[in-house]
Amino acid sequence: MKGPTFLANQVMDGAAATVPCPPRFWWLKRLALAGGLLLLALVGVYAWWAHEARRRFDAKVAEIVATGEPLYAADFEVEPIPDDQNAAVLLTRAVESLKELPEGPSLATLLDRYDRTGRPPPATADLIERNAEALRLIRLARGLRADWGERPDPANVRANWASLRSTIKLLEMIASHQRSRGADAAALETLLDAAACARSMAAAPTTMLAWLSAVSETRRLADAVERYVAPLGAARHAERRAALTDLAGMLLEDRWMDEARRNAMRFERAMIFSWIRQACDGADHPPNRFDQMFSRPYMLADGALALEYMTAYVRSAAAPSPQAGDRISPAFPTFGNNLQRNAHLLTAILLPSYRGMLLNAWRDQTRCRLAGLALGIRRFELEHGRRPERLEELTPDCVAALPLDPFAAGEAPLLYAPTAPARVYSVGENEVDDGGLDEAAPGDRVGDDIVFYLDGRYEPAPSTQGSRPFEPSGARPQP
Repeated sequence: MKGPTFLANQVMDGAAATVPCPPRFWWLKRLALAGGLLLLALVGVYAWWAHEARRRFDAKVAEIVATGEPLYAADFEVEPIPDDQNAAVLLTRAVESLKELPEGPSLATLLDRYDRTGRPPPATADLIERNAEALRLIRLARGLRADWGERPDPANVRANWASLRSTIKLLEMIASHQRSRGADAAALETLLDAAACARSMAAAPTTMLAWLSAVSETRRLADAVERYVAPLGAARHAERRAALTDLAGMLLEDRWMDEARRNAMRFERAMIFSWIRQACDGADHPPNRFDQMFSRPYMLADGALALEYMTAYVRSAAAPSPQAGDRISPAFPTFGNNLQRNAHLLTAILLPSYRGMLLNAWRDQTRCRLAGLALGIRRFELEHGRRPERLEELTPDCVAALPLDPFAAGEAPLLYAPTAPARVYSVGENEVDDGGLDEAAPGDRVGDDIVFYLDGRYEPAPSTQGSRPFEPSGARPQP
């Protein structure tokens, strides 16, 4: 015996072996030591990860705040508007006071039929009479500022704008009814009411849904103008001429769309920031140990990347043209595998759609400019008995200034083709002048231009003779 242990001689397969007694378990000790070192390394990596995620997130927040742009909910506060001067309050009261017909189909059914046929139902006159008070409130709200109470808080955002959008569609249907009865001035005034409703939806603070809804509804009105502009009666009547000029000016004066586009992107960035803060701080649920250890650093790391790219989209939304904005917009980060994608799940889900939203909004804005320009051409035609040979003849009496083409390189105006089918157009996304050809062009020639037809959207009649080539300088094909 030697010390607390002793060596025992054993014979294994005929050979002598010396074994400590009791056994030392060196392999177990080595594993325990390696496991402890690994645990310390993981704790160190976690501590660095949590610190670095917080540092990057805070640095990105400080960078945004340093520019003076709004980020916190308090930054989006606006000067209070008295209820009797707040268009949002009046429009809400108007929507709530809308009345159904005592008998027959519902208002939703009538609007759906109008959407499908483009013709106002016979019951429109009864709707106008029953909803005189709602229409009066809408008219009162036309020239007022609006505050819908939207703030970048996930718990304080209007669910949808369906009711107001249905009201705008109702106004469009009423305008169509008035136009069919020869009441051109009344129809134009009703379209002005609808355009003002759409514009009020984009009042700051502007949510993404409010901005997209406002631009989309204004584009719907531009489409309605394409149906109404050709049969509009003489502009010698002062009231009719004033309404025609006001509607053209409202469609051409689209700086509010530019401002709403920027505000919506800022609001969306603030919403993401607010949601990340609430998720990390446990404002929406009591934090547990898993949240504190793993979820918070994950959200902060992904949130820093989301804020970085949203800031780039804010700059893109402030660009004067879609091409300039596209050059500013960053390439979406590519994830080599599912592990990288899952590490930035928030960014992977939210960001890819913004570029498409901006592009669609630019298309709608271009349609509105074309509609305003078409109304200016119609006023010139009614006053001079002919259409202008060049757009420059419109200024300054019919339009204050020629609208620019957002898709054209440089500051080029929208284009005009006076030959049948007469049209004004934009070069579109490909930035190539296709001569005012789009998918609705007669014949077998089509293009990518954004086109507004001055005699109503061209719808080729069915023919058994095959399609005929479209000659821009020739007359409009007849069935």
